[in-house]
Amino acid sequence: MKRQPGVTKLYTMMQRLVFPVILLLYPLRHICFGVEWWDTGYNYANFTSFMGNMDPMWAFSTYLANVLGSLFTRLPFGDSMMGLNFYTGLLVCALALGGYYFFTKKVGMPAWIAFTGEVIATGLCWCPTALLYNYLTYLLLFGGVICLYYALLQGKNRYFVAAGVLLGINVFVRFSNLAQMALIVAVWAYAIIKKKSFLKAVQETGWCVLGYVLGAGSLLLFISVRYGFGEFVGGIERLFGMTAAASDYTMYAMVIWQIRNYIENLKWIARLLPFVLLGLAGFAILPGRLGKWKRAGFVLGMALVFRWLMGQNMYN
Repeated sequence: MKRQPGVTKLYTMMQRLVFPVILLLYPLRHICFGVEWWDTGYNYANFTSFMGNMDPMWAFSTYLANVLGSLFTRLPFGDSMMGLNFYTGLLVCALALGGYYFFTKKVGMPAWIAFTGEVIATGLCWCPTALLYNYLTYLLLFGGVICLYYALLQGKNRYFVAAGVLLGINVFVRFSNLAQMALIVAVWAYAIIKKKSFLKAVQETGWCVLGYVLGAGSLLLFISVRYGFGEFVGGIERLFGMTAAASDYTMYAMVIWQIRNYIENLKWIARLLPFVLLGLAGFAILPGRLGKWKRAGFVLGMALVFRWLMGQNMYN
C-alpha cells in the first residue's frame, strides 16, 4: 500500500529529525533527578581523585573509564552532579543514535522499528550513567561489532583490524572485557557458512588478532611508561587474588550465573508462547479482508499479555 504524499513527507521528517532528536534527549531525562549514592557517588569520587586516593587495583582494572570520567570533571559544570550526569549520559545518547543510524542506513531496518527498539533499550538502561566502565564498554563493543559486521560482509582487512583494535582497547575500560575475545567465533562461523577456505579464515583471524594486539598493546605500553609496568601487574594480580575470598569474581561464577539466569527466565518465555501461538492462529484462520483488524487485535492482545506478565513480577 502506497503512502499519501503528505503522509510520506511527515514520515520522512520524523525519521530524519524527530526520531534522532528524541534519541538524543531521552537518555538525559534523569540528569537532575535526585542522588543515588551507591554506585554514582563511588564512581564520581573516583573520577575526582583518579590515581590519587584511588586503589590501584580498581584504577587499572577500569582505567579508561576513570580517565574519561576524570576528563569530564574538568569540563564546564563537571564539578557538579548534574554536569557529570549530563556528560556521562552522552555515552547513552551516542549508543542510541549510533544504533538508530546503523540499523536504518546500513541494515535497512524501517526507521520506526529502529526508533522503537532504541527507546526500549535506553529505557532498560537500569544502572546510573556514572558507571562508565559499563557504558564505555557498551560503546566500544558496539563499534567493534559494527566493524566485524562490515568485515564479514565486505571482506576488507581494515575492518577486521578496526574490530580488533576496539575490542583490545576495551580491555582497559574493564578488565573482564577480555571475554569479548570470544567474538572471534563469528569469523569462523561465517567462514563455515560461506564455505571459505581454511587459509582464508586463518588470515581473517590474523587481522583481528593484529588489531587486538595493536589496541591493547598500545595502551599497555602507555600505562607502563606512565605508571610503571610493575604497578599495573601488581594491581591486576590483586584483582585476580580477590577470587579466593569472593567466589563471584571467578571466571566460572561469571559464566555459570549467566547460564542460570537464562534457564530461570525460560519460564517467562513458556508463559508467553501460548499467546503468540494463539495470535498466529488468529491470523491464519480469520479472513484476509480483516487484515487491519487482525493486526490491531494482535497488538492489543499482546499489550494485555505484557500487562499481565508485569503483574506476575516478570519485570522486577
